[in-house]
This record gives sequence, structure tokens and C-alpha cells, in this order.
Amino acid sequence: MALSVIVCDDSKFARKQLIRVLPKSLKENLQEAGNGEEALNIIRNGFGELMFLDLNMPVMDGYEVLKRLRAENRDILVIVLTGDVQKEAEGKILSLGALAFLRKPLNPEKLDEVLKKFGLKEENEELDSTGEQHTFTADKTIPFEDAFREVINVAMGQAAKKMADMINIFINQPVPKVCTMTGQEIYDVLKAWMYDSSNILISNGFVGCSMSGELLVYFSKHDTDLFISLLADEKDKDFSRMGTMIDLSNLLVSTLMNSLCEQLGTSVSRCEPQVVKIDDHIRLMSEQLRDKDLLTISLTYTIPEQDMSYTLMMILTPDSVEPVIKRLSFI
Repeated sequence: MALSVIVCDDSKFARKQLIRVLPKSLKENLQEAGNGEEALNIIRNGFGELMFLDLNMPVMDGYEVLKRLRAENRDILVIVLTGDVQKEAEGKILSLGALAFLRKPLNPEKLDEVLKKFGLKEENEELDSTGEQHTFTADKTIPFEDAFREVINVAMGQAAKKMADMINIFINQPVPKVCTMTGQEIYDVLKAWMYDSSNILISNGFVGCSMSGELLVYFSKHDTDLFISLLADEKDKDFSRMGTMIDLSNLLVSTLMNSLCEQLGTSVSRCEPQVVKIDDHIRLMSEQLRDKDLLTISLTYTIPEQDMSYTLMMILTPDSVEPVIKRLSFI
């Protein structure tokens, strides 16, 4: 009899991408869950011998699910698939009882290795190569925002890992927020960020392959002070507080954009980073864009161990959305 399988991920796009390549024997008795609470309810109702589990989800994340499974002594095999690729994340989930840790975007060969290792596929059975190739365009129930959130989540996970490796501290990565805002609404957000002139906002413009926009990195004065204490030697005569934060911003942006472009199969050119002052006539706040709807993706990373945080916001121009939709259809 086929194993009962749960695929738990807040992104329907990510769930379909995984289900598409699973061996047919693991699709025969399968249920989907959009967050950890839904998955636990399915398990408590007597279903689930194997679960594929995301970590970063609303309502209840993957870490909490693993803790609840252990507390309730639930006998279920768990394979984690996540965009959070920090070494500490892997250590945490394995210590909580997960069988394996797979990084997003999903590598079918790695998945196949794990399934073989734990005897979770029938002998001589291959991953399914007959499934629908382009799930985003084929399945009209998957919103564009969901698909784009997933690729951004993976890219932001790469950026978090780069930062975590640099300062040797675990970084919490929530689910990115995708929404549409007018240029004026974005300006109001920036103005709120810059109420204190000691806060730092750095803009990184990008353009290429019909995609253009800005990637903003925001640090409060409190968080800037803490980052400086971790990263810089203020006794160095060549030390520059602003230069250090620009370098940090550039590291985050380059890592994120490289991952995003790799997933979308495209490339962009980036402008030199600019420190934004709220009274500047910066490009994205041009008069032509003030009343336009702009796609924004934002996320605030937190570092509880040091009481630190920082925010990334990506803004796409209206003409960029359709090219991104087309590229998502080939993932």
C-alpha cells in the first residue's frame, strides 16, 4: 500500500513543483497543507507517514511543527525543503528529528538520493518526468504573486546565509510580503523609515532583459550601531561607517539578485548603490511613477540573539511584471 504523504508549504507554486517530480508511488495517497497548523491537523486525524515540510511559513513555521511532532510523539518521517540555507537551520531541524534537509530551489537529483537513502521509493522507480512541465502557466489557480514570492524567498534565503556566514549568527527569515503600492505610498514608507536622519537607506537600481526596478536596504541607527560593532574596527584610520554599511548592503543585494536571476534564467545590470535622503528626487519617485501601481516585495530579517533587524524591499516597474510572469512559466 502506498505511503500517505503530506506536502506542507505556504506556496502552492512550491507544492506543485515538488509534487510534479515525486515518484508516482508517493502521489497515490497525498494531501497538501498551506502551513504547519494545517499539516498538524491532518496528522492528528490519522493521516501522514511521510511529510515534506517547508520552514518559513505563516501561522506556524516548520520549526514549530517539528517541536509539536516530538512533543506529541508522532511517528512520521519528515524531509525539510527550504530556502533558508543557513548551516544553523540545518542543524536545528536535524536535532528536532527531521530525516534530511534539502535546499530550494529543488534539485531532483538530491531529492532522489534522499528517497533512495531512506527506502522511500520502490526499487528501480524513477522520479516522475511525465508531470506538467510549466505548472505556473498550466495551473491558473496559482497567482503570480505566489510564484514570485517563492523565487524571491529562495533568493532572500541566499542573502540571509551570506550575512549569517559573515557575522556567525543565525538570522530569522520570515515569509516575504508581496503587494502592489503606488509610488506615493512607497514614498510614504520611505519617509517613515527616514524620520531619523541617523537611519540608513541604500538604493540599488537594476535593469536588464525587460526587468527594472530598485532594491532598497534599510538599517535603523540602532541596528547600524550593532552591525558596525560586529563588522568594523573603528580604530582603523581608514574606517568609514557609511562605507561599511554600503559594502554590507552591496553584499546582500548582489547575492539576492544573483540567485533571482539564476532562477529566472536572466541577467541584470546594477547601478552603483546610493545613500537615499528623503528629500532627494530619487528615480523611483519620479512624477511619472507617483500614481502608478508598482509591485513591491519586502522582508525584515531579525537577529534575536543581538536584538537586530534589517529590511529589504524590492520595487519592480509596471513594465517588468509581464516579462517576470513569462520567465516564471519556465521554472
